[in-house]
Amino acid sequence: MSTRRLKDLLIVILLSVSVALSGCTVPAGGDGDTLMIHIYYMNAGNRKISYVDYEPAARGGSDLVEEMLDEMEQQPDDVDLLPVLNGSFSINSYFLNYDGVTIDLDSRYLLLDTITEVLTRAAIVRTLTQADGVSSVTFTVNGEALLNSDGEAYGPMNAEMFVDNSGTEINNYERTVLKLYFADKSGDKLLAAERTVVYNTNISIEKLVVEQLISGPETKGLYPVINPQTTILGVIVRDGTCYVNFSSSFLTQPYNVSTEVAIYSIVNSLTELNSVRRVQIAVDGENDMLYMNTTSLSEIYERNTKLAE
Repeated sequence: MSTRRLKDLLIVILLSVSVALSGCTVPAGGDGDTLMIHIYYMNAGNRKISYVDYEPAARGGSDLVEEMLDEMEQQPDDVDLLPVLNGSFSINSYFLNYDGVTIDLDSRYLLLDTITEVLTRAAIVRTLTQADGVSSVTFTVNGEALLNSDGEAYGPMNAEMFVDNSGTEINNYERTVLKLYFADKSGDKLLAAERTVVYNTNISIEKLVVEQLISGPETKGLYPVINPQTTILGVIVRDGTCYVNFSSSFLTQPYNVSTEVAIYSIVNSLTELNSVRRVQIAVDGENDMLYMNTTSLSEIYERNTKLAE
């Protein structure tokens, strides 16, 4: 269905919003009469998104949102870019609320592969949130909230959610399989689990491993080992040694796990990578301390296979 027909499918437009958005513009700098926006497209390899400058006829409200969506259906002059709204799924409807847009998609959207789905959301969000008064985009599928891999609703999304740490455009995404070690029920042994992750290549694979450990296990029968309040302050690899710097929350252990299991969960998971042979852990940049009052963090740890079942 062409998005030009979607105007008839608007579900709710609050009167106050309609008034507020009727004069919305996207600043372009210099000429106040010029409205220039970015329309985001998928690169031909479906690995990143890029934008093309576009001057819309509409100046705000639902007309501007509709024109943006229409333009996202069109093939740009650059043949290396592909429209995100390319017929692989349809937009059932959309409506404006007080500070954002809710877009309802048909069920074919759920068939997109993980990378394409992430980049599709990114392109739509980053395009539509350029309009004044549209600070976020919420996605639903046939009237039901779009869920992440944990079964939780994504909720409203803004452009900042799709910008990497360096502030550049979304970079390549890759899929990888990690072998992670978590605690068994007793907290005295390590159990391994493989996890498939799609990640932005702006983050190192070593940091990705540590992030996944902090997020905890996804497999029944495995138990977490690192305080979930822990923040990663830095992860670097030099000459085969991975240096991991945690916030002070790492020193607080809320789980019933042994000291060795906690330490070697990190060490064994990281040494599954070809780049890592040893691991040293620091807290707030310091390692002259004892973890759980028993284990010195000044040591450089190597893989321990005896703890793994």
